[in-house]
Amino acid sequence: GDLDKLSQLLDLTPDMLDDDCNPLFKNDKVFEQIENKLYFNTKKPVNFKVITQIAATLLCIVGIYAFQLTRTDSFDNVVVENVNLPSENNATITLANSKKLPLIDTEKQILSKDGIELVYAVGGALYFKINPTMEKEVVYRTFNSAKGMQAKLIFSDGTIVLLNSDTDLTYPSRFSQDQRSVRLQGEAYFEVMHNDTLPFVVSANTTNVKVLGTTFNIATNIVSNKVLTTLVSGSVEVNTGVTKDVINPGVQTISDNLSGELVHRQIIVQDVLAWKEGCFRFNEDNIATVLDKIKSWYEIADYEIHGVSKGHFTGTIRRTQKLSDLFKQLEKISSFKFKIVERRVIVMS
Repeated sequence: GDLDKLSQLLDLTPDMLDDDCNPLFKNDKVFEQIENKLYFNTKKPVNFKVITQIAATLLCIVGIYAFQLTRTDSFDNVVVENVNLPSENNATITLANSKKLPLIDTEKQILSKDGIELVYAVGGALYFKINPTMEKEVVYRTFNSAKGMQAKLIFSDGTIVLLNSDTDLTYPSRFSQDQRSVRLQGEAYFEVMHNDTLPFVVSANTTNVKVLGTTFNIATNIVSNKVLTTLVSGSVEVNTGVTKDVINPGVQTISDNLSGELVHRQIIVQDVLAWKEGCFRFNEDNIATVLDKIKSWYEIADYEIHGVSKGHFTGTIRRTQKLSDLFKQLEKISSFKFKIVERRVIVMS
């Protein structure tokens, strides 16, 4: 029947998808592949009505374009509880004296003394201006983006930093005359304002990333004991103290915190930056890796996986305000069932 034909034809490639977080199929590409495959499979002219019926079914699929999962036993997917993303930005700043201030709930005058200004853009989007302060000695402050939220920072030189969920950025009360230096723990996307005489340096564990002006992404929390530096445009110098190299756009450098070695690989930049667009990106990930990525955003205490599946997830899925809504999306395109009990996620395949 049509479903059998559909399963044979479901061999989608990235060029058949729109460039969006939840991609829709490109009709012309899908029709072309269906017609070609039916022709080569039958060796005779094809009934276009059959093509149309199959393609119509195919085009109803939205979101992740390839999930190859082994279906086994399942259980009732009753959500006992829910886990929600924060309704407002709970970013904090930790001062030099270790005092922590919730930025939204702190008076403007107090924040201003510490060089912080809350700015609401057109449409209500919130970002944080970081202004230099004039203490006699340079002091350091640590900005933390709340779990389940992003935070956009704009420094006085025009540099923009977008922090991913639960990320720390430590910066000085004012930049030195030699360089603009910050320290990162977590993941962030940088758009550094160009300055030939004042390089911008990001310290991430034992790795230093030095630029004059460019866009790049750094993550310290994706692979244990490694720092991932992904260049979007321009060039960056990655230095571990043991190995130093300059990388080009479209390259990701993996630096080892222990050995100081560097490994380079070509990547798809959009995959790395999916988090900026409010998405989770999976690339041949097993269910444990998928849950780890989800846990980085939602306040999940832990998770349990029952049953065995050899399936791997590949694709992109949009974050939702309610975790249960995200799980419903995963259930529709996989054999997994999910429960939430006291902030614990129970998974059955």
